Amino acid sequence: MNIDRIIEIAEQQMANHPRPCREVGYLFNHGLRTGKLAVRLAREIDQALSVELEILLVAGLFHDVGKEFKPHNDRGAEIVAKLLKDECNPQELTAIIDIVRAHPLRDKPNVYPTAAKIVQDADLIDHFGAQGVWLAFHDAAGLSPKQMLACYRKERTPESIASIREKLNFPIAIAEFDRRVELERTFFSRLEQEIDPG
Repeated sequence: MNIDRIIEIAEQQMANHPRPCREVGYLFNHGLRTGKLAVRLAREIDQALSVELEILLVAGLFHDVGKEFKPHNDRGAEIVAKLLKDECNPQELTAIIDIVRAHPLRDKPNVYPTAAKIVQDADLIDHFGAQGVWLAFHDAAGLSPKQMLACYRKERTPESIASIREKLNFPIAIAEFDRRVELERTFFSRLEQEIDPG
């Protein structure tokens, strides 16, 4: 599997693709971050994984390629099958397709393979931390700082954060999530102090 070639294919497919409420290229950038984070999590989990790190990278890269369709995971699996049929051997392609198809499914955690659970975790985590700060500012374009803070706090309630945290599969992913949530809290608390130094 030629990773550079596959990243090039992903970039051609997703980098200029507009996504409502996100910057052009968001799907590609989010996918690349998700794939790289999945590889890092897999190394830290240090299980005897039955999946190659390259498969995790590619599955993470393409996990949202079908995002404009419903269900996006099934459509994404079809797109991956077409795009990568000449880039991977049949076993690699099947593994990647299975992960793309399973990435948003969390209703039966014991059914999904470890590789899919790792990509699930990386996908959720990528929306938090410095990236979460960026998303908050991006989503609040045109709002005042106070309005942006109000929107952020409405979306990132303790209950919503706890609900997302409960969906994570691995202790190392939970630790990374907690670190990123704390970074966001620290940043927005400081921003609130600077907006209203009272």
